[in-house]
Amino acid sequence: ELEGDAVFVFAPDSVVENAERLIDIVEACYSAFRLLQTQKVSNTNCTCSACAAIKDIYLKCVAHYGEYLPQEAPTGVKLLGPDIILTHRLLKNSVIEKTGIPAYAFITEPFVEKLGDADENQFKVKHAEAYESLGVVSGRVIDLNDAVTRYNEAENCLIKPEDADLEIKASLSAPPSFVWQYFIDAGKRLNWQSDTNSVENVVGEGGRTGIGTISYCDHGSYRMDHRIVDWRPFDYITMETESKGASLSKPPSGHVTFAFSPVDDDKTEISMRMRTRNRGLALKLMIRILRGAIVKEWHGHYATLENLIREDVARGEQAVAIEAA
Repeated sequence: ELEGDAVFVFAPDSVVENAERLIDIVEACYSAFRLLQTQKVSNTNCTCSACAAIKDIYLKCVAHYGEYLPQEAPTGVKLLGPDIILTHRLLKNSVIEKTGIPAYAFITEPFVEKLGDADENQFKVKHAEAYESLGVVSGRVIDLNDAVTRYNEAENCLIKPEDADLEIKASLSAPPSFVWQYFIDAGKRLNWQSDTNSVENVVGEGGRTGIGTISYCDHGSYRMDHRIVDWRPFDYITMETESKGASLSKPPSGHVTFAFSPVDDDKTEISMRMRTRNRGLALKLMIRILRGAIVKEWHGHYATLENLIREDVARGEQAVAIEAA
């Protein structure tokens, strides 16, 4: 809900299996804000104090993991409890004064623990706040401008539809920020990619999923290694793929882009675009011949994924409803 100049959001842990995806959301939100901010500054020549201050606006975020008691209210579900009070109190802090970081996410230690095996170097800026009746709250500070820098410096490897050897589209019943995790988290991928026996993700430098992360996918008679070369949550992800094994049925090596386009507020059009490394005529002809079988297989994957998404969304809504009853 909107609370003055703040936005308060929550999610049951039953539908957020990987807290790192929440950090991705925060960073993507801030990057989108910075892009809009830059456009506003460039498109105005007004010298009033309000317009002159646009360039100096920053966003801040706090994130906490704890318990709450939901209660139905005329305007929707309201959350009660000490951890909810704490979360709101966290907005009044000394992060900027003590760290010099103007745009930040302050995540508490309980939230950091939910991140699991994240590299300590990724969240190395420690911070603590003391609140009357709540005690000392320790956590880490993330510089959100670092995410903007990563996005700006990353090489654009988006495969456009006209450059793809094959494009397969599907509609999924959730927004891109929710659908994204099913393509990133190893366990979730196994639940809908029926031709995959195992997936192992090895993150790159910094301990976060992103550019440099490699997924080793065992398909039985062959293996696919996917290395992320372009990472734009929640717009698209591009991977360089290496096909290994003696199987004649293995896909060709090359690149694949998964593009996520919002449709209304609760749907996503997913577009998978493949481009082979070998640009020979024989391989192009083979893809054209096998196109029907490949499309059919992926539509089967997406049908399974759509069912999983619907079940997970319903589970989350039911969890909130039961807790609020």
